[in-house]
Amino acid sequence: MLIAFLDLVGQKVIGFIALAASMAVPCLTVMAYRGWAKFGGKEISNWRNVLGLLSIIVASLNWALFIAIAFSTIIRFRTVLDSPDLNGLFVLLSLVPAVLCFALKKAPRIQVLIASGLMVGLWLTSVVE
Repeated sequence: MLIAFLDLVGQKVIGFIALAASMAVPCLTVMAYRGWAKFGGKEISNWRNVLGLLSIIVASLNWALFIAIAFSTIIRFRTVLDSPDLNGLFVLLSLVPAVLCFALKKAPRIQVLIASGLMVGLWLTSVVE
């Protein structure tokens, strides 16, 4: 009885952490974009600007893809993208902003890196039925 209760509490805690992480990703990417637009865009070269902005865009699109797949499984709408075979691809897609964010400077770099790490964690812990 106690083990079942602890298992239930553990699942609720993990669900809360996943919800908080999925809400933190868009906040971090918006803050990274604002920081890049305010300071970073003027201080670095054009190619670094493009790579930095691309890292923010890829992190945002990766989050949107995660939310779309999660929502489609909640409403029981099966898509091609909710296959467990594609989780590895989505994890690799989450690592792209982590590599590209090193073109940014200061806070936007850290924000995209944290958002990318959260997305890797979300993809690795998501279970598609």
